[in-house]
Amino acid sequence: MRRLIVLEINELPRRVVDWWIEQAPDGGLARLLDRGTFTETVLDEELPRDLYPSQSWASVGTGVPWVDHGVFWYGDPKPARYPFYWQAAAAAGRSVGLVGVLHSSPLELQAADPNIRFLVPDAFAGDADTRPDDLRPLQELNLRASRRSARVASVRPSFADAAALRSVRTAGLTPSTASRLAGLAGSVAVGRVGRERLRAGQTMLLGDVFRAQIRRFDPDLAVTFTNHVAAAMHRYWAATFPEDYPEPPYDEAWRERHRDELPFAMRMLDREIDLTLELADATDREVVLVSSMGQKADVELRTDQTHQAVVRDGAAFLRALGIEDTSPVNAAMVPQLTVTTDSSDDADRLESALRERLGPSAKEIMVSDHVVTATYDIEVIADGAAESTARILLGRRSVDAFDAGVTVEPITDHRSGRHSPFGVLVTDRSTGLADRVDAFEFAPWLLGRLGVEPLAHHRPVTNVVELGS
Repeated sequence: MRRLIVLEINELPRRVVDWWIEQAPDGGLARLLDRGTFTETVLDEELPRDLYPSQSWASVGTGVPWVDHGVFWYGDPKPARYPFYWQAAAAAGRSVGLVGVLHSSPLELQAADPNIRFLVPDAFAGDADTRPDDLRPLQELNLRASRRSARVASVRPSFADAAALRSVRTAGLTPSTASRLAGLAGSVAVGRVGRERLRAGQTMLLGDVFRAQIRRFDPDLAVTFTNHVAAAMHRYWAATFPEDYPEPPYDEAWRERHRDELPFAMRMLDREIDLTLELADATDREVVLVSSMGQKADVELRTDQTHQAVVRDGAAFLRALGIEDTSPVNAAMVPQLTVTTDSSDDADRLESALRERLGPSAKEIMVSDHVVTATYDIEVIADGAAESTARILLGRRSVDAFDAGVTVEPITDHRSGRHSPFGVLVTDRSTGLADRVDAFEFAPWLLGRLGVEPLAHHRPVTNVVELGS
């Protein structure tokens, strides 16, 4: 049996890995590759729409396709009959710790097993429950940061943020990271760098706490997740790889201004890998880096949208639509609204009401059991000089955005990177991985590294060949 640290890096593709090790041959990622082996993963499955990270991580984490697990959006119910690899490891008696891993909330359902020794759930959790409870201030801070930064990250910490940071110091925040966070916030505040970089600060903070909990609880399997590289690729692919487009979607001034955004995100990833390898070496652990899918250039990019309407108060938004529903509105990826109803019948009724009231603003509405997720594109009639003057179109009605629980936010960059089925798998202590592997084999392969038998529904591990010690 091996003891493992798994770094789930959202949407990292081979293209970016190859590019970055040329840019930073002495960095953490290059060091990880030098120690082990690297392959590309492919996630090939029939889907109702384009790939999406909540769906792809559910597929890779459970080892079964969407048609079986049914999880497409973040709030969709997770089926107990197809556990995630970390749940299967805990059920087999392995001790487990998680920080920020997708689908690890709600805690009482996803992490009931006492072998899950520590857990800071994902950023879509409906509450700030953690295990142990002394990590709650970190999750409260994490949830505030994630919900404030749907498109534009905020550099204005609240009093609650400051109190949480003081508490997080005891949970593992190091002086080095605290200094970097202060410098980053200062650079953003004076406009030296863009506010999007604050997402990397969140990654550094969670990384410190993750490693501290590994030292504290000594789990057999420790897993953490970061989205900061994916966010940079989505927004700034065109600044890093303009040659991928028939015509660059932005001018040279825009590319020059954002040329260092993806490199900055990768430098922060290098730092996290370096610190993780240092810990792994000191505690005899194997490091595994995986992405459930990748990104590539969005050659169909539209750049004519200047503002976006974002639902901030779900209950107020439903009332503005004339829908009196007391069901909880859960956190979701903008531009989405997720509502958890009491029954499948209630979900069907809400879906019909949303389709009728949203009209053309409803891009897509999907129902999974009793959860409704609506993807919206609300027309902005007037962006306004202030929030109080912004107006949006709901159905055929012009309404005040603020009264409808909506903010109207300027768009300074568009998603020039789009999802791709090709991800990566890197491990520092095993060799012999095939040039490309089936992403559905990751879960049973990883369980095998832990000395746990694959589950009955897992595919045979045929493309991941173990040759190393």
